[in-house]
Amino acid sequence: EERAHKEAARNKAREEERAQKEAAKAEEVAQKRARERDAELEAEAALAVRWRELAAWQQQKARAKASQAPSQASVQAAAARAAEAAAQEREAAKRAAREEAELWQSRLKEQQQAQLKEAGLRQQALLREARLRQAARQVATGAPSAYGSFDDAYKSVDDLSTDELVRHVLAQAECPWKCLFLAPHAPPDEVRKRYKQLVLRLHPDKTDQVQAAQAFAAVESAYQRQRMIRQ
Repeated sequence: EERAHKEAARNKAREEERAQKEAAKAEEVAQKRARERDAELEAEAALAVRWRELAAWQQQKARAKASQAPSQASVQAAAARAAEAAAQEREAAKRAAREEAELWQSRLKEQQQAQLKEAGLRQQALLREARLRQAARQVATGAPSAYGSFDDAYKSVDDLSTDELVRHVLAQAECPWKCLFLAPHAPPDEVRKRYKQLVLRLHPDKTDQVQAAQAFAAVESAYQRQRMIRQ
């Protein structure tokens, strides 16, 4: 079990390291894209300014030809308006780039949190598997049962009230054999009998006990886990 804990810890460390590397790489890619987008937007804004300046100059030239007396003040005003419009466009482009970068960072953070959560769940699964394998070794060595013989176990189930039965099943849900009132070396036919006995007692349609549904699910899970261990 200690080796299993160490192995689970090493797996968790590797998963966390992998998640951190992936997050760092994704963040670097997002920053690179943001920089490229900023450069593109600035280039587009500069080009737009040049086009507007050219258009303004052509308009002024046309008016100058028409009036033969071009107004320097109007040319300067048009240039000022074009420069102001270009500045506004650059600011809007920068804001859009910042918002896009923040969105990428938020998505990366959510992805990292999901990966860490998944790593924690995998570690818990490894720990549960280690406990179940230890119980399987007890099956192979024929460890004695905490409930005595199978006949005594049946009697204890029949003698318990529904509330007592529910409390026991929920309290022993971690160990499939204890949850089913069985010894780890119980034969398959005894396991099936006990499983049927418990589901009949704990089925939500058979009792009004508040936690009967939870106990019924715990019995189902214990039965499936002991089958996996035997395989």
